[in-house]
Amino acid sequence: MRRCLPLVIAVYSVLVLAGCGGPRKAFQEAQKMEGEGKYQEAAGKYREVGEKYPKSREAVPALFRSGELYEARLGDAKSASESYRLLKAMVEGKPEAGEVIIRLAKALEFSGPPYRESLENYSAVRKGFSGKPESAKALLATGRLYEAMRLWPESRAIYEEALQTLKSTGERDTAWTRLQSVWLLESLGLYFSGKVDEAVKLAGDSLSRSPTVPEVKRGLEVLQRRYSLAKKFWDIHPSMVIAEETSQMTTPDQSRFIVGGRVGEIQEPPPGWEFKLDQKKKTFVLREKAPESAVPEPARGKDDKKNKDKDKARSREVWSFRSNPDYEVLGCWWSFDGNYLGWAARERFGSRRILEVLDIKARKKWQVVSNPVSGAIGEVLVFLPHSRKVVYPMRRYIVVSDIRGGSQSMLKVKTGPEKGAPVFQGGRVRTIACSADGLELAVGMAREQKDGEKKAKEKDKKKSGVEEKEGDLVAWKINLTILSEE
Repeated sequence: MRRCLPLVIAVYSVLVLAGCGGPRKAFQEAQKMEGEGKYQEAAGKYREVGEKYPKSREAVPALFRSGELYEARLGDAKSASESYRLLKAMVEGKPEAGEVIIRLAKALEFSGPPYRESLENYSAVRKGFSGKPESAKALLATGRLYEAMRLWPESRAIYEEALQTLKSTGERDTAWTRLQSVWLLESLGLYFSGKVDEAVKLAGDSLSRSPTVPEVKRGLEVLQRRYSLAKKFWDIHPSMVIAEETSQMTTPDQSRFIVGGRVGEIQEPPPGWEFKLDQKKKTFVLREKAPESAVPEPARGKDDKKNKDKDKARSREVWSFRSNPDYEVLGCWWSFDGNYLGWAARERFGSRRILEVLDIKARKKWQVVSNPVSGAIGEVLVFLPHSRKVVYPMRRYIVVSDIRGGSQSMLKVKTGPEKGAPVFQGGRVRTIACSADGLELAVGMAREQKDGEKKAKEKDKKKSGVEEKEGDLVAWKINLTILSEE
């Protein structure tokens, strides 16, 4: 036994020395890799030190450096957040915890949505390190995140808090600049989503605080002028519409034109209404329903449940409308406020096309246009918000009409001057939309295919048996009335 003791002590000494030198040696290896420009291997080695030797002196600096390399050298925010998450658990309660949590939150932010965990970490810094530099960083970062999520009211509240609480001039200037940008972005978002009155009120309140960013001030003022012009435009006669400016776009700008429709679309009715389309006959029935509480129970025998249900359904029906059975419905679209239903239809045994509008409040139907020539009018329409006007394509024109069809203005759509520029054809229009204030239109027309392209597509269709999808669209943006920049 005594002969074996020196060997046991020697082995134990080697193991102890290996335990002490293990993290240091691994840390040095990582440093060497970094010096040679092997950042991926170095970042992984640094993290290995932190994971394998969490209680060693090298663990904290190793994980910190691992996160830095992933973030700055490799652009890998996800891997950086994993290193910082390990580091956060190690430094909890220590002075450097605030900076570590800030780095973790930033890495999570740059990893992309959802931003819930990033917001939680920024919030933890704001609460746990109040009055310290880390708290100011977290506050401004929270505002930035809310901006990225387009949560404008929340972002505004954060920047207002920053102006009240931050002491650094540079940080206050940043908060003030960002707050002004949010004013403009929120106002535009409200305006082009249809909440024009709310948008203009916010713009007015923002201008009263004298914004210092020229682009913000000008944008808010243009919004106010546009609203003022729109209010006049909503009430004027369609024949007074000015439409001299058109510009061709490669694709419709969907961010500005939110009210509209597409050929063949059947839009959902507003609450309180039931819309049923007969797919075989291509006709529809629109019914208004009374609240369930207002439905009287008909007196029936116990065994007459079927008739009882029928009577109950009839009693809920306040008013209904059926489309003309002599015409096949091609598409139905609602006005932005849900007061009007418009539809396109074609004669069942002929070539006539019609566009009709139903005023569901007045319980009246009007025929906007009727044309016996197939393809002369488009099979889609859009209602101008805040007015009793409807817009539809016809031949070489865009027509603005009142919903009764009695007063119309035909606006010629210009084409490009270059050779072979597409010519506007109302019958080929597939989409039409307008801005929330009704001053701009976006029109998408199907490109006319050459004979060779048509034959090739027909051949492909026969081989695959798949219906041909809608082709590329030529798009126009049309100013119904021109806003002066002066």
